[in-house]
Amino acid sequence: MGNREWNNGSGSGGWSAPAGPTGEAKVAYDERLQRVNDALALKEPDRVPCMPFYSTFPYLWAGHSIAEVMYDVEKAKDAVRKYVTHFEPDMSIGFTSVYAGQGPLLDKLDPTWLEWAGKAGGKLDKDSICQYIEFPFLDDEDYPEFNTDMGGWLMRQYMPKAFRSLQGLSGLDFRGAAGFGAPAFAMQFLNPSIMEAFKTLTEAGYLAAKYYGDVGAFSAELEQMGFPLQIKATTTTAFDSFSNNLRGTILSLQDIISRPEELKSAVEQYFPGSLYGAAAQARYSNGRFIFIPMHKGMDAFMNDNQYKEFYWETLKRLIMGLIGMGYTPWLYTEGKYNSRLECLTDIPDGQVWIHFENVDMKEAKRIVGKHACISGGIRADLLIRGTVDQVKDEVKKNLDICAPGGGYIFDFGESLEGCKPENLEAVFDTVRTYGKYQ
Repeated sequence: MGNREWNNGSGSGGWSAPAGPTGEAKVAYDERLQRVNDALALKEPDRVPCMPFYSTFPYLWAGHSIAEVMYDVEKAKDAVRKYVTHFEPDMSIGFTSVYAGQGPLLDKLDPTWLEWAGKAGGKLDKDSICQYIEFPFLDDEDYPEFNTDMGGWLMRQYMPKAFRSLQGLSGLDFRGAAGFGAPAFAMQFLNPSIMEAFKTLTEAGYLAAKYYGDVGAFSAELEQMGFPLQIKATTTTAFDSFSNNLRGTILSLQDIISRPEELKSAVEQYFPGSLYGAAAQARYSNGRFIFIPMHKGMDAFMNDNQYKEFYWETLKRLIMGLIGMGYTPWLYTEGKYNSRLECLTDIPDGQVWIHFENVDMKEAKRIVGKHACISGGIRADLLIRGTVDQVKDEVKKNLDICAPGGGYIFDFGESLEGCKPENLEAVFDTVRTYGKYQ
């Protein structure tokens, strides 16, 4: 996502931006970025921007397995280069959420919550997208400790359970490190399991630095090819982060009823990280949007009052905080969102992009489209089972609903898993021709 380069030579040091596009690539870059910026500002650009969230599609389409690109970042780069050159989206989304190139880093940390293609002894097919394994790390009795010592609990309880290679951290406790306890505290670091955990973290740090250095250089290359970067940083709402990573979906939703105050306190603990973590990423990236996938806010999980109290309150603060820092949030709603539309209007006009997986797009355009740029609405499975003509007809229907007046970016409700290449060709061709304003 980032595309700045680290200069650690004998000169001034620090982060420096690489050269941008030139010549024809710069003309194309400026046209694409202006098109997206106009849509974001609720204006009519020359045509509707087309930026499908592609996930695994480019890698398989280019002839690589997902197992290969997990461990060979050059093959991942090859696939993305071919995709942007052939289909010419209005922005590049890089490696998306596939963990491309991160196989060695994942092997080093050995997470318990993730399966990926190519993992030694793994359970997934070589072409499978990564699979998250959700289970509760935080039990009922952990709430008091978490809500009073979040950092310590994460180190002692979460990290050893979440990463098999870091189990030694369970024996490390900083609570006695201040004042007269400092000398005795230091003896903990003679524990072989603690020493091994820190050795693993150091080695993982080197792997991460190399990986993100490659990502930054490749992002700069894509810009030089004429494609603006779509994602500046990624974060999640405080509720989603707590629910996804620590408590689990079922228990966190039950907590709305059974232990609401403890849940609110835990979500509040997570809020600063959701905001300032995104800002820390964004500092070193030329991307356009702060990507916020939204997992638990769908119609089926909470009623409207619960949504406002437990979900929207911190989400709105996240949105406003990012806007206040000069960033543009990209809210990527998941599941049905018909009952949340009025909430989503309580934001500054023309400052947010909202994507819908499953919603009445006529209502989304009528209610939300006056305040925010919108996208989505068409089920991506049409690209798997449909014909070229059916795809063209459906794309035109969505353009007829959402394009008038501007404020619309074309994307599908879901990512392009398993789609037919000829159907994706039809999508881009139809948007470029039928989606013209001028």
